[in-house]
Amino acid sequence: MVGAHFLDTNALPILHQDLVGGLDVFVDNKWHKVRPIPGVLVINVGGVFAALSNGIYSSSLHRAVVNSHKERRSLVFFMCPRADKLVKPAEELVPTSEGHKKVSGFHMVRFA
Repeated sequence: MVGAHFLDTNALPILHQDLVGGLDVFVDNKWHKVRPIPGVLVINVGGVFAALSNGIYSSSLHRAVVNSHKERRSLVFFMCPRADKLVKPAEELVPTSEGHKKVSGFHMVRFA
């Protein structure tokens, strides 16, 4: 069974998946399985991190896939700012350049 695909809105979702796997990412117009590697964490870029980077990094479209033969388990830690905090790229860290439109600031409560 294939779950809905989505983008994470938080900053950096950190995923530990078991050896059953089941994480797919959408790259180059097709779905790719993320092969589980023992002891390795998967770190996705979320929407907040994409905004902090001024669009240099983008949130990854992904989905969960479960099978009827083996139970899948995963553990996810979501890191995001408090709802009242202003999220915007740091002026001194992210130069404005062609192809990277400056992201205006927003409060997390309006983004999530």
